Amino acid sequence: MENAPQCGDGEQQLAFLVAGKSYCVPARRVLEIGRKPVLTRVPNAPSSLAGLMNFHGAAIPVVRLAVLLKESEDEPVSPDLNVIVYDDQTPVALLVDGVQRLNEAAASTARLLDIAGLLAARFVEATPGTRRAALKQALAGQPAANEPERPLVAFSVAGQSFALPLDNVAEVLRVPEDVTSMPRSEAIVIGMWELRDEVIPLISLAGLLGLQGRAGTRQHIIVTELDTARIGLVAEEIHGVVRIPEGAIGPVPAILQRGEGDAEIEAIARSSGPRPLISILSPQRLFGSRVIAGAISSRRMESPDMLDNEKADAQQRFIVFRIGDDVLGLPIGAVDEIAQLPDAITRVPNAPDFIAGVINLRGSALPVIDQRVRFDAAPAKGAKRPRLIVLTIEHLRAGFIVDSVTEIISVPTAAISQAPNLPGDGAQVFDRVVARDETGAMILLIDPKQLLNKAEQDLLDRFKTEPESALQP
Repeated sequence: MENAPQCGDGEQQLAFLVAGKSYCVPARRVLEIGRKPVLTRVPNAPSSLAGLMNFHGAAIPVVRLAVLLKESEDEPVSPDLNVIVYDDQTPVALLVDGVQRLNEAAASTARLLDIAGLLAARFVEATPGTRRAALKQALAGQPAANEPERPLVAFSVAGQSFALPLDNVAEVLRVPEDVTSMPRSEAIVIGMWELRDEVIPLISLAGLLGLQGRAGTRQHIIVTELDTARIGLVAEEIHGVVRIPEGAIGPVPAILQRGEGDAEIEAIARSSGPRPLISILSPQRLFGSRVIAGAISSRRMESPDMLDNEKADAQQRFIVFRIGDDVLGLPIGAVDEIAQLPDAITRVPNAPDFIAGVINLRGSALPVIDQRVRFDAAPAKGAKRPRLIVLTIEHLRAGFIVDSVTEIISVPTAAISQAPNLPGDGAQVFDRVVARDETGAMILLIDPKQLLNKAEQDLLDRFKTEPESALQP
């Protein structure tokens, strides 16, 4: 400390406290000073990285300066800390105990910090040594069939299973409290709802299909679109994305068709999961129904100016899921399906701890990775049965265990930011971020290609086929 540069060189300095000691940085590089913001945790990050914060629309890293200076071990971030947004080579937020003063002659005891040097030397920590042991026994999935598949969003209405084509589903969200009732509307029209400067009608699917909804069931809005029209269909439990082979989809039995030929169900899908039969709804017939057509017409009459000004920005859709307290997203196009984690998982001897085992998914062996272990996440509070997100990454197909899948969101491309360069084992899987709400909280978006790093890809590539009996529950 005796030879450390001091802050008395005549340049205006910002002095602050870290673990009871005085430090300073050039004031000309300070962009902003404030209280500790809402932080978004970065899984697998080093202890010096507290998370990300939203700085005027850009995601920047927030650094625990006490840890970086080796003045403190990894400790929970106190809500009483201050944050200094500092810009040397790239903006970064520094967590400090308190700001002292801004003047030309800082106290001679204050130590001048080289923030860029500190970050370069200590912030990018070496990644831990590989934990991967050679597998004595492992399994490779059977070659996927070339039969075309139909991507669907599956959900429940009155305890029955239904689905809509994924291409017609813009978002899946929970029913909000601020729904505006529509005067003189039919009973199945729940009301109107403003979703990002657009007013859409909310329709009860149970009522539309002539079913009795179940009281007390958590409800979701499936924002469905056809051409330029949008409606919100209110359903119960959302099962997620499923991809059904075309060979397992058949026509609706004639006895179920209405005499007028305007039934909303266009096909029946046979599934091997807990929902053996799924009724596929026709967006064209739904939007052509008298009730929905009337609600859309009323919407146009109620808010013509808003309709004229609707944003035409390109939208991207993401599956949002939780692992512990972390909220993360995956591009919906990368997701093969979402399923409940089965009880029967075949363990792989001597496998790394993040490989939960292998399951039999419709006749093919699917490696299952416990993403909760890989992201070192705390157990989720009140978590129910975990879900399995199935991805195909290049030539590999694997299932990733998460705590829950919460929604499907549609985000304007302009609202998506590049994630800053982040240190830590596996942090490179997060390539983009999007602001979640007005609090500044963000959703980390995952690059599917980086979800399996090269070492893990090589590990899974070496899987050898096991006898079919080993995969049976």
